Amino acid sequence: MQKIVGYHGTKVRNVDSILKDGFKIATPKEGDNHWLGHGIYFYSDYELANWWAKTKVSKHNDKYGENDVATVLRAIIEAESVWDLDSPFVLKQFKECQKELEEQFVEQGVVLDFSQGRGKPSERIRCFWMDAVKQAHNIQVIIYTFTRNNPSYVDSKYHIHSEDEYPLASMGLAYHEKQICVTENSFIVDINSIDDYVEEFDEVII
Repeated sequence: MQKIVGYHGTKVRNVDSILKDGFKIATPKEGDNHWLGHGIYFYSDYELANWWAKTKVSKHNDKYGENDVATVLRAIIEAESVWDLDSPFVLKQFKECQKELEEQFVEQGVVLDFSQGRGKPSERIRCFWMDAVKQAHNIQVIIYTFTRNNPSYVDSKYHIHSEDEYPLASMGLAYHEKQICVTENSFIVDINSIDDYVEEFDEVII
């Protein structure tokens, strides 16, 4: 059994419902492009969850003229089948499983079309295979760290510019965002609301 701490950004008005009934997982649709397939998403860092929530809520308020407020929930996740794709050997295992499923689809005459849907084709392809591998191997939690060069949460003066004598890329550095995708509510054993950031809450996988 592995214990994981995750942070989920949401609207304040959703908190009571989540604390009472848990998270709702959207029904999978063809053409979806979720990071790690369908599930309940968390960041490993409070600050990322807070930034994501504030960004989403602000855009929603501007678009619909509402006045929602962002907040962050801190959750304890416990599961036995956890695949951390940041490990090169687990990522290799994922690819081997994906290849086996792809061969099975070919044998069954299944034709996959990723030309329609949200986002980039690569995102739809990744979402599909994440779901397929998770289902085939009963993966309860899947983790991966995505890399971004110019995230909006960093002041533009720190972004990578051609005139910068020592850009981050020249030092082999980039911004990383660890995503945690949980397949079912039953693996989330505790949820707490966080109103203000506290240093001790910036936790990692235990």
